[in-house]
Amino acid sequence: MEFAALEVFEELNHNVSDSETNKFLDFGCGIGRWARSIKAVYPKMSVYGYDINKDIINLAKKCNPKITFFQDYETFLKTGNYDYIIAPFVFHENGTDLIKEIHKVLKPRGKLFVIDYNLLNLTPNEFKQKFIEPTELEEIAQIGFRNAYLQHTAKDLKSFQNESSNYFNEICSRSINDKYFIWTGIKK
Repeated sequence: MEFAALEVFEELNHNVSDSETNKFLDFGCGIGRWARSIKAVYPKMSVYGYDINKDIINLAKKCNPKITFFQDYETFLKTGNYDYIIAPFVFHENGTDLIKEIHKVLKPRGKLFVIDYNLLNLTPNEFKQKFIEPTELEEIAQIGFRNAYLQHTAKDLKSFQNESSNYFNEICSRSINDKYFIWTGIKK
């Protein structure tokens, strides 16, 4: 992946304080790569990872014993009150629902960092390679590839800014390599 994690950590360093009282959540953590990196950079902070995939969470727990991972939605809500949440590459699938859920568990004045594909900058071929699973081909054939491409590529930085404005004040937003965006907001 041509994505540069260095640029994300540059953004985090401007907005994150490493303190034993701070809690950081990696939302949609997968196997815990971001959570592990965050714990390494901010060792005093309590770091958590949440993902809906039980098998992935089990793997994340084995690979990252110093981080608390969970897959249960109720635990996600109960564990809440986070100072910081990073949501890497989950907006393009969840949109407004993601914003609402994160808003529930973020402390007042807590910060949200979103990294995702700037889908408007993807060609139809790049979109097909990155986002179409073999199991989706039949469904896409029914609505047509062009329609699927247009539906998904509507979720870019601008749409995220519009959808998040009721819940967060934007601190920073920028494009990275024209294929990704990073957006930082503070809870209203």
